[in-house]
Amino acid sequence: MLLHPLRGRSGHRVRETVKHGVFFLFPVWPRVRTFPLITASLILALAFVFSITWPLEKRGRSVVGGDDERNLARDMVRVLSTESTLSEADRAQLRVAPAAADFPSPGLKNLFDRVEGNKSLLSSRTRYEWDNLYPVHRAFQQTRTARPEATSPFRSYGYFKNRPWPGILTHLFLHGGVAHLVFNLLFLWCFAGVLEPTVGKHVLTIFIGGGLGAAVAQVLWGIPPDVPMVGASGAISALMGFGLASMPHMKTKIFYVLAPFLSVKYGSFDAPLWFFLPLWVFQQVLMALLTRNNALVEVGYGAHLGGFVLGAAAGFTFRLFKPELCRATREESPW
Repeated sequence: MLLHPLRGRSGHRVRETVKHGVFFLFPVWPRVRTFPLITASLILALAFVFSITWPLEKRGRSVVGGDDERNLARDMVRVLSTESTLSEADRAQLRVAPAAADFPSPGLKNLFDRVEGNKSLLSSRTRYEWDNLYPVHRAFQQTRTARPEATSPFRSYGYFKNRPWPGILTHLFLHGGVAHLVFNLLFLWCFAGVLEPTVGKHVLTIFIGGGLGAAVAQVLWGIPPDVPMVGASGAISALMGFGLASMPHMKTKIFYVLAPFLSVKYGSFDAPLWFFLPLWVFQQVLMALLTRNNALVEVGYGAHLGGFVLGAAAGFTFRLFKPELCRATREESPW
């Protein structure tokens, strides 16, 4: 899960620092006997959406969005609020304008135009700031009039704290770059693929439900109101939590890289979920605590952990009501 602005980081790597080197672990393949068709179809859908939305997003970052307009309008209101030469009615409008649902409202824009037409109302210092702001405001209005549809996928379909719909659902299908997509799809392939032979089509239920819960968890953890959240990693974390709680002996192939000093060693091995996922959880908790008050962090650790906890709760429930299915997965595993 990423918080925009972002540049393609998934946060989905288990990394342990060892003396004089680093050690990477990440899953690469689900160890199942049947091909996970539903998981593969979901991966293709996410990749298809990315192929459409990411080029539009890169192009749309130069387009005026509602957040850009609101931020500029707040600066203009701040500048005008210092002027005592405005009428009492105008000052009252400036005081209540930022709280309006349609901020900046047509009435406020009309006030901006009136001030521009009669800048004698402004002091010299205020006029200097105003002359820097109003031309940008005017350009914004002209752009939005000429291209009212101009926006970007993240602005339209990312999840915003103060505008939850439809982003709480659609943000799961958006990704902030190739690396973000690839790592998420790799984890989705491994952990949804492990679950699919047992839960079938309900792997989609866990994915969607976990993604919704993860978005709420990130809001509770903390997210600026004007920052969109994108990515499927919260939903994937729910799949991981479900797997660990319900069928911890299911296996994935793990790829490792050990780089002590200048030499590099790498390879792969099969490992049960109970081996890999606790390491991942530890890394997520550690990073969440270390970056708790860092506003520049782009990885949604709150969503990752929230989705994992929600998935684990669902997994325990599944294990309670379907113990025979969970036992069957353990009997197939030598671990």
